[in-house]
Amino acid sequence: MYMSNICLPTMKGFAELPAVVLELVFSHLTVFELLEAAKVCTTWRALINHTRFWFKRLHHQWGIQIHPDLKSKLIGSQVNQSDTLSLLQDACLYREDYSIMYYHLTGLTYEDCEDGTADKFDWRCIENDESCEIEEEEFILFSALLIIYKPSKITIRLKSDPESIRNKGIFWLVLSYNSCEEVEIEDLYSFGNLFNSTYMIMEQFNDIKCRVIQMWTAVNTIEVLPTTIEDLRLSLLWHPTTHKTVDPGIAHLTQRFPKLRNLGIHLKLKMETEHLPHLPDLTNQLGLAGNDLYLSDLSENDHIQWAVNTAKTLQPPSGRYGYLCLLSCSLHIEQLCELVLQLAAAGVTIFSGVYISTSLGLLEHNKLRTVTLRTFNCCIRIYANDTCLKLNESIWTKTLRERTGFPI
Repeated sequence: MYMSNICLPTMKGFAELPAVVLELVFSHLTVFELLEAAKVCTTWRALINHTRFWFKRLHHQWGIQIHPDLKSKLIGSQVNQSDTLSLLQDACLYREDYSIMYYHLTGLTYEDCEDGTADKFDWRCIENDESCEIEEEEFILFSALLIIYKPSKITIRLKSDPESIRNKGIFWLVLSYNSCEEVEIEDLYSFGNLFNSTYMIMEQFNDIKCRVIQMWTAVNTIEVLPTTIEDLRLSLLWHPTTHKTVDPGIAHLTQRFPKLRNLGIHLKLKMETEHLPHLPDLTNQLGLAGNDLYLSDLSENDHIQWAVNTAKTLQPPSGRYGYLCLLSCSLHIEQLCELVLQLAAAGVTIFSGVYISTSLGLLEHNKLRTVTLRTFNCCIRIYANDTCLKLNESIWTKTLRERTGFPI
């Protein structure tokens, strides 16, 4: 008979609770429960769907403090706020249950293998500050993880046009504030593309906090690259109007990158090099020659002379290259032997080895190996395609075929 005197709470009463009280109540809910609670009323939705709420959750529940500059940029006008909100929610979801977060982002069921890693992605090593490798399709996953962890080393591989990669902007932004000591960026698409430059990537590193030590790329000028690079694989670009090979600043490489130890220069067939300076003399960590030369698409007799002239023009003052890599090569065995002999006659020395992506029989391989050993006293390796050289042969072929401005 006293029930009529009891005031039961109404939805209107809950909605009028102070935000600080609601946040305290919401702190006891899981991420998925919060997403459901956001559907109750506009007041709850406004509170839960605000980035400030998730920044607080990361900090108060797990002690994750986001760099002030990164936080400012994540809530700034240049970043889509729905992307920032999803990023913070995914980071919280991971801390609650990584298997649920894995399924949420990939649609796959997480299963621990015997070595403690996931079946499809070996990404949990990031928790132990180990090195991790990131493919472009994993950007959305690692954007959230890099908010939480700082791995000892990060390797990023791009195989498609960087401009078309989803979630790229927020990924590069988060990465640039991760403070990782060793970051390797292998932009294999741009490395094999005559006209493509990775300025989109470089724009994210104006205030970089992590340390980029290796990069595979193609740029018009080395001034856009981080000065911390120690290993640079640079594809020279073809200027579409002047029809000249663009010099990105070869003469200033050691000034721009004081710790540069390894340098690889890539040129496609018939690119002019007469106006280019010599590569700098470099010595890698093993005390060997640190300059590698990548030449692609050799197939005819007159291509041999172009390859020899290019190697002679770019060779360091010492005259020594580390590796010579011939990509998508169609020269037959006699032409390959002639190329080796002409390189030696021109004063070019290959110190570490010759890598060729071609098809040779066992007898042909042995013959070429004998000539190379006798001429340069170094090894030779034959690959069926460019994949073994960390390149994608289909990209090179497709790019060359589509670029009508390039003289085939």
